[in-house]
Amino acid sequence: MANEPVNKLQSAVTRTTAAIGIKTSVFMESAKIKTHISTLKKEIDTLISELGTMVYTSWENDELVMEQINIHCEQIKAKYINIEELTQEIEKLETQEKEVFGKKKAEESVNAANVAATQYVCSSCNTTYQSPVKFCGKCGTKMS
Repeated sequence: MANEPVNKLQSAVTRTTAAIGIKTSVFMESAKIKTHISTLKKEIDTLISELGTMVYTSWENDELVMEQINIHCEQIKAKYINIEELTQEIEKLETQEKEVFGKKKAEESVNAANVAATQYVCSSCNTTYQSPVKFCGKCGTKMS
């Protein structure tokens, strides 16, 4: 029984470490995905600019080449689809994180209350009490 507060503290530290690990993992993965999305958006801007230049140049020369326009448009469309998939992946990560922490927050609150309630410890034999007592029931030492 003397190790109960230590075990609770170790358990709380373990849970906190796990929570930090999960949050860090979600944050890092989301950051990678957001960086990829940003890169795709820049590539789209470049393709649109090239497409505009190509259309204008071919129009000016009276030789509009639909095959090249279609290729550029398909590339742009593919990048937009990729961005949508990546955005859904971020949402999935955030949902998973909420599911993990949503269920555990209530448990952590109860555990924290239990740890806080178990704060009366005999200085002689380390027996713990949930409420203050004048003397230790195990060894008789006066409690303050």
